[in-house]
Amino acid sequence: VAISVLMPRMGYDMQEARVVQWLKAEGDQVNLGDEIAEIETDKAIIPMPSVGSGTMLKIVAREGDIVPVGQLIAVLGKPGEDVSASLVQETQIASPSPQSKTLILETKPAQSTSPTATIEVRASPLAKKLAAQKGVDLSFVTGTGPGGRITESDVNHYEHGPQAPTIQQNPNPEIVPLSKMRQAIAKL
Repeated sequence: VAISVLMPRMGYDMQEARVVQWLKAEGDQVNLGDEIAEIETDKAIIPMPSVGSGTMLKIVAREGDIVPVGQLIAVLGKPGEDVSASLVQETQIASPSPQSKTLILETKPAQSTSPTATIEVRASPLAKKLAAQKGVDLSFVTGTGPGGRITESDVNHYEHGPQAPTIQQNPNPEIVPLSKMRQAIAKL
């Protein structure tokens, strides 16, 4: 008689889990308690022990499939045994799909660095004139003169100083599926 391997409930609030990796393949000999797969719950990736002994006749859930608790994921039995009776219990397995929860990484355009409020800047008349000619915003220049006053040399050093690196736009953002743990964190 074939043994149905069902998705176990690993916690009182566990509703589903993702099959991360099969540790046994179809045709492999399995003993009671052997680790046959790794499953990912909301909280951790856990090795799943075998519920019986025999040969792994059929793997129903593929790696990456999200399977509800109690649903058939594999069948154990004797080599050549008919597994069709066990497969009748199989229902639709939710596979990761484009509409599943995903994280989209996008870069946002750089915000204007000009201040929104007018800030009084202490600068010499020559520094103000030079800044206006060169298009330098004095609110970003650090003054080295008496009392922090901006001088002509401060404007020249600011103009020739290192510029902030520009952020390049990525026209094709990378879509990364959320792990079960990240989905649980996002619900909070």
